[in-house]
Amino acid sequence: MLLRLFTKILAKRLSETVEIDPRQKGFLAATPGCNENIVILKNIIKGAKHDRKDLAVVFVDLAKAFNSVGHKLLIKSLPSVKFPKAFVRLIEDLYTGNTTVVEGNGNLTTPITIERGIKQGDPLSPILFNIALDPLVCSLARANSGVSMPPDSRRVNCSTLAFADDIALLSDSHTGMARNLKLLQAYCDHTGLNINTVKTKGFHFTFKNKTFLYNHFANWKLRDESIAYIPPDNTEKYLGSRIDPWAGVTEVEWEEKLKSWVKGIQAAPLRPRQRLEIL
Repeated sequence: MLLRLFTKILAKRLSETVEIDPRQKGFLAATPGCNENIVILKNIIKGAKHDRKDLAVVFVDLAKAFNSVGHKLLIKSLPSVKFPKAFVRLIEDLYTGNTTVVEGNGNLTTPITIERGIKQGDPLSPILFNIALDPLVCSLARANSGVSMPPDSRRVNCSTLAFADDIALLSDSHTGMARNLKLLQAYCDHTGLNINTVKTKGFHFTFKNKTFLYNHFANWKLRDESIAYIPPDNTEKYLGSRIDPWAGVTEVEWEEKLKSWVKGIQAAPLRPRQRLEIL
């Protein structure tokens, strides 16, 4: 409990000073991150169709990302966000020399060194995870292989929509997405994170000869494993919403949920006022 109180103080001070790439929306109290990312993605799909431009999107599944972040990598990434040395030493002390033992039949194993994973339930963990993932988001932004968006009077390049480890990669070409995936693979090789290629899926459409071609090119690859295309008329779940590669964000699933919830309220042995409050 004392340790949690201490790290909560550190987390509060960090949240007021640390600068994370604005494409990362996870664990930020002041930002409606899920809704913002969904709206951006919806408008990007709509804009690409309206302007008859290419669009490539890949929804990345990082396998057990929170448990896989290496402590050495985490400590090395702290100076990049310009923390004072004393602060870095505090974090380093929290994540260095930790061990655990397993008890079985009354016997204890020899101490097992813990060198990966951020601490579960620790107030500091969400911010540290964002810091560890920030080099990936920044490198994708620098590569400039994303989608051009017009906010106000200037255009910006958007390569990533991230909410913690829920990542959508964006590009305005099939080749550009291949470059983004190469950067993703290099980052994972360096950090020890793994990509679940079975659950990583994407789509691509291009305008040619007065029509749109859907998933027309060869599948992207991460090393020797192909990334599956999302078939026509199928959807992929991202941040609680269903993304239709052609129609954008679909709300069919929510409509069905709402209908079932209303039926449940009607069937429940409740007074009218209680039903109204639940509704």
